[in-house]
Amino acid sequence: MEFKTQAQESTYNRIGDFLDSFLGSDNVHRIGQRYVVREGSALIEVRALAWGDDESLVNCASTVVRGATLAPELMRFLLQKNRELPFGAFGVDEDGDIVFDYSMPGDALNKSLLRIAVKAVAAVSDNYDDEIVSQWGGKTSMQFLKE
Repeated sequence: MEFKTQAQESTYNRIGDFLDSFLGSDNVHRIGQRYVVREGSALIEVRALAWGDDESLVNCASTVVRGATLAPELMRFLLQKNRELPFGAFGVDEDGDIVFDYSMPGDALNKSLLRIAVKAVAAVSDNYDDEIVSQWGGKTSMQFLKE
C-alpha cells in the first residue's frame, strides 16, 4: 500500500491497532487502505485520509440504504437529521446510496475516540435504515449483502 503522507500511514496503523484491541482481529477486515467492521447490522468503513502535507483525518462511514427513491422529502429528512445529530452527517454517494459518515483529526485519535465514533456511526445507521426504507424504499446494507 502506498500512502500519500507519513501521517496518513501512521494514523492507518493506529486505527488497526485500536480496532483490533476493542473488536478483536477476527472482526476487523483490511481491504486496501481501509478497515471494515460490523457493528450490529451496520458495516462501518474506517479510513485514514491525508490532510495537507503532514496531517491526517480518520473517517468512519456506513452505507445506510441502497436504492432509495431520492425524493425531495427524503433529502429534507436527511438534512433535518443532520441538524439534530451531535456529529457526523448523512449524504448521498456517487451511486445514489445514502451514507452516514464522521471525520475527526488523526492526530487526536485514541482508542476511546475511535470506539465512540464507530459505535455512533453504527447506531445512526441502525436507527435510521429501516425508517428510510419504509418511507422511500431501497434496502439496508444487510439486506443488500444477503442478496
